[in-house]
Amino acid sequence: MALRDSEKIPFDVIAERRLDGLIEGLSTSISVRIGKPFPDPRGDWSCPIQIIGIGDERIKSAGGVDAIQAMQLAMQMVGADLNYYAQTTPISWLGKTHLGFPACSMESTGSCPYCPRNG
Repeated sequence: MALRDSEKIPFDVIAERRLDGLIEGLSTSISVRIGKPFPDPRGDWSCPIQIIGIGDERIKSAGGVDAIQAMQLAMQMVGADLNYYAQTTPISWLGKTHLGFPACSMESTGSCPYCPRNG
């Protein structure tokens, strides 16, 4: 369960990763920010994320039954967003195309047909 855009999402950054991108022929820095999970006022937990340098840069959140699940789902949300952007924009981390984020829960098994970074 994600908070609606109109609601204030608490965002205390606990981790950040810098990626390299090539947008319209220009090298650019892309930052992925993960926030501290927080109790959602409607129940359960939320974990905020933000990707800066590509996309709309807004803060989004992933919800889970506890803080750990919210954080796991936030990491998958980041992976899915980055895989989407990577379809049209070259993105790398430490010179590699795998950016270190899971794209979905099946990526680790290599069985997800929708995860272009498998294999």
